[in-house]
Amino acid sequence: MEQNSTNANVAKKWYTSLINRWRNLRHQRPIVAAMAILLVAGGYFFVQSSFALSEPLPLGSLNFNGTPANCPAGGYTCSSFTVSCPEVTLAEQGSLAIAPGQGTPKGLVMFFTGGRGNTWWTDSGKAIDPEGFLGELRAKGYTTVQVKWNDWLSAKKNAPGTPGPARLGCRPATIVNYVHDTYYQPLGVTPEGVGQCGFCITGNSGGSSQVAYTISYYGLEDILDAVIPTEGPPHSVLEKACLRTPGEEAYWYDSLRNYIDQGFGYFGKQGPCVNYDESFRARWNETSVSTGGSDYFHPNTRVHFIYSTDGMRANGGDYVNRLFSEGSPYVIREDAAAGTPHNIMESPDGRTKLMAAILYGSTEAGSGSVPPPTTSPPPPPASPPPSVPPAEQDTQSPNVTISSPANQSSVSGVVTIAATATDNTGVVKLEIYINRVIVAAVTDGSISYDWDTAAYSSGSHSIYVRAYDAAGNTSNSNVVVNK
Repeated sequence: MEQNSTNANVAKKWYTSLINRWRNLRHQRPIVAAMAILLVAGGYFFVQSSFALSEPLPLGSLNFNGTPANCPAGGYTCSSFTVSCPEVTLAEQGSLAIAPGQGTPKGLVMFFTGGRGNTWWTDSGKAIDPEGFLGELRAKGYTTVQVKWNDWLSAKKNAPGTPGPARLGCRPATIVNYVHDTYYQPLGVTPEGVGQCGFCITGNSGGSSQVAYTISYYGLEDILDAVIPTEGPPHSVLEKACLRTPGEEAYWYDSLRNYIDQGFGYFGKQGPCVNYDESFRARWNETSVSTGGSDYFHPNTRVHFIYSTDGMRANGGDYVNRLFSEGSPYVIREDAAAGTPHNIMESPDGRTKLMAAILYGSTEAGSGSVPPPTTSPPPPPASPPPSVPPAEQDTQSPNVTISSPANQSSVSGVVTIAATATDNTGVVKLEIYINRVIVAAVTDGSISYDWDTAAYSSGSHSIYVRAYDAAGNTSNSNVVVNK
């Protein structure tokens, strides 16, 4: 394991990264850039770890296999599936419950439950009228989707020390990607503002880890308008949670230690978290939400935290701070009223805050329902850097067309993926992704790739084509195929 970079080197790399982002219109957020540069100048450093990923982890593959034994009331259509993920020995069984919104579609919201995720969201604990909560959203035009697992955060049959919760995060990330492509995109919804649902996901406690891994490790920010973690994520900074380091008492876990270890293939209370094993420090950091991910700069995704207990404020707070330090412009953190239980839906205030977070920016939200970010960035500079070329004033994104294969088609053998892109100033790069992993790239507006499906498992697979123009504007097109 390489040693962490010195503060000076980190600051230099960070400053260079900020300038590069500024030169790319897609990342041009002057307020955020000014905030980050001032933080560097003021001596504040968030030291990036040498174990951080350089690119998102790959998604898994899905197989649908009937219907679950029970389905929530309220007009839901339910289906059962298994998801297989790289480096995870066992496929995980899950269930989807989908209920369409009424009237004109406004968006789609996915709900994940805490712990092992093995209950429907409407059956979770002592929540105050969760069915009414989702019914209210559907009445406003939002499709609601509940996800239930057998046990999303257990690594049964894996060798001890593997794969870690970040790799298990492939499970929720894969189903999020599938729901976006299969159910959200056909709605034809275009949110009016950045961070408005749209396509949004939320989860409480362990559910908040599920939704956080989708953007920190799996690169799904491009499809997510908002991610709403409540009371977490508990997997934010496992080193602090598992080790009894003096001065970090607010981070310490007790009852959750065994859950953490099971994500690394340790059972029977023999794992490193239960036993405060300092030699496991690097593995914890490699797989924690706030330390080992591939991306913490989310220029077009609102990440909205709601907290009720001190322990989760500390652990989740490290993730909040990481997002702020990396310059994510739409981060909101708020606290529920005193006395709100760990499941925020068990209090009227927590319930109200979650509804407001989902309806953020919409006409139904009203004014003043969501507070501003807890850390306000400084004013923007008077003018952009002089090196910004005139082409960056272009704000028109390319238009991408996938000519083959067709959406929802069945594929086998070698399949040609073909796509073209056009733009008012010209396309400078075109990329093909299969299950969010890049497989081909060219520097013009036409691309073709022969995909050997024999190397992929049976089930659904997502094909994305992303285009870039000279100003940094991007756009995507995608199809879902079945093998």
